[in-house]
Amino acid sequence: SKSVTNATTDSRNDVSSIKRKESAANNIILIAFKFLLLIMLVTGPSAAASGLLLVIQYWATHTLSTSHNGKIPSPSIAAIWRFSIRHAFFASGHACSFNRLQFSAAFVTTETFEFIRAGTSLFLNTFGWEVLGLFLIWNTVAQTKSYHHYNISAWKWYCWYQVLESVGACISVSLMKRHLMVWAIFAPHFAFSVIFSIITIVFQIIVLLIWSNDIVHQDSLNNTQLKIQQQKGVD
Repeated sequence: SKSVTNATTDSRNDVSSIKRKESAANNIILIAFKFLLLIMLVTGPSAAASGLLLVIQYWATHTLSTSHNGKIPSPSIAAIWRFSIRHAFFASGHACSFNRLQFSAAFVTTETFEFIRAGTSLFLNTFGWEVLGLFLIWNTVAQTKSYHHYNISAWKWYCWYQVLESVGACISVSLMKRHLMVWAIFAPHFAFSVIFSIITIVFQIIVLLIWSNDIVHQDSLNNTQLKIQQQKGVD
């Protein structure tokens, strides 16, 4: 009866772990959906088609990354999702230029200027697609059992592409520092690239904290199961 009790405890722990991961993935999807609605609110009608297309692209990319057992290279999955996010950024009327900032987004929820609310609305209007893309690609990782190496590799490649973009912007602005259009083209692109990199770094720190917490929880669960198995052997 003791062995049956231990087996029942193991199965309950496995079911609890699976339910916890499914609940976390569903919460990420819910947060991302609400965030998408907020982006569409501050962006206006131009974001409707971009938002719908982004959802379709996410579904296709998520299906490719989870249903082919790692046959599709993770750099390809990360590149596809990176291009999807950049497409949403440009398709919604944005560009890496200060004169293309949609300042009207600062007055979506108010008739008077409020610095914090206006700045937040403008930030979501301009860089919300980048934050949303990080949320969604991490959801693909979170839904994989035990954080499979394939999807973790896709996440690392996604961040690595941002590093390459920032390095390219640094090189271009350094080489073109005496160009006539340096302040109109190259410097704004460098500034946007820096902001994209800061967003990625902040999200990477959050991911590392969540990941390390889950690894500690998984190690604790494995140690508990190992002790139970050792106890079975003694009995």
